[in-house]
Amino acid sequence: MSRCTPAVASSSAAPGYAAPITIGGRDYMDGAFGGDSNVNLAGGAGTVILIEPIGHVFPGAPAEVELRIGPDDAALEAIGPDVGDQSRWAGAYKAGLRQSADFVDRIAPLLP
Repeated sequence: MSRCTPAVASSSAAPGYAAPITIGGRDYMDGAFGGDSNVNLAGGAGTVILIEPIGHVFPGAPAEVELRIGPDDAALEAIGPDVGDQSRWAGAYKAGLRQSADFVDRIAPLLP
């Protein structure tokens, strides 16, 4: 595994693409395969910041979420109607980078 944490690596695990990551004897993969962000599993964890690149697919977030971040209109345009369309991934990545700069000031006060 590269320099990322097992939790981050598991968020990128996808059936048929990247194998699940074993943490404490259990296999973990991207929570989107459960049909939503599964943020309810973070209950009692303290401040929850939910970053959902395709959060527009599952509107609404539980009350436990302090800050929910999803793609803005320009990023949605870059992503297009099919998130699996690899020809749009470079543009979607660039839109995400552009948008991420706006979140530093919103996230920093929430961190310990």
